[in-house]
Amino acid sequence: MFVQTKALVLHSLKYNDSSLIVHCYTQEVGRQSFLVKGVLSSRKGRFRKALFQPLMLLDLSFQMKKKGGLNFIKDVKVVHPYNSCYTEITKNAQLLFLAEMLHKTLQEEAPNPLLFEYLENALLWLDTNEQMADFHLLFLIQLTKFLGFFPHAESTQCRYFNLENGCFTNTLPDGNYLEGPTVKRLQSFLGMKFANIKEQKNERWLRREMLGTLINYYRFHIDGFNPPKSLDVLEVVFN
Repeated sequence: MFVQTKALVLHSLKYNDSSLIVHCYTQEVGRQSFLVKGVLSSRKGRFRKALFQPLMLLDLSFQMKKKGGLNFIKDVKVVHPYNSCYTEITKNAQLLFLAEMLHKTLQEEAPNPLLFEYLENALLWLDTNEQMADFHLLFLIQLTKFLGFFPHAESTQCRYFNLENGCFTNTLPDGNYLEGPTVKRLQSFLGMKFANIKEQKNERWLRREMLGTLINYYRFHIDGFNPPKSLDVLEVVFN
């Protein structure tokens, strides 16, 4: 089946001396993997390595294999060249972290056009706005809508948040839960749009606490999930 689709690069891995295995999340056919031959060789490669940076937004055409496995790209071009995401330190750290999070969480080959639209719009918003230290926090919270475990909030006045069932409550939960300022900050993110991030003035310790909370929340709801290696880099940049 011939496919032409938008795609976001999730991860790339060196394969022998001159090639890359590239994992993408596509608009039309969900997650797909590609063998890009010769891309690390200046003489043999048809495509430039720079095309396959984390979360680069591409237009791909390829012949999709019926039984899975690695596909081969016929043609590729950049849909929206980023103006600042790869050059500003804070944005680049966020991009690397989110690419690793998406690589770990988006495993379905079935397409989800609404999810792809969310990812595309969010990344373009980041690229065209000033540096926003809380962008990755809101991104991860909104992503849970598509992954099936968005926090359930009948009331924004609850004292506790149960990490295991994703619910706010005034009854002390069994097991793993949050309380205090982190609960209030999590509640403030629910229903927020990216344009409203500017109103958030999180202290560094609370931002760090929120990020750790979200990593744990993902761990409870996604089998086999492990914290991204780029988490340490992100924390260094913000500290």
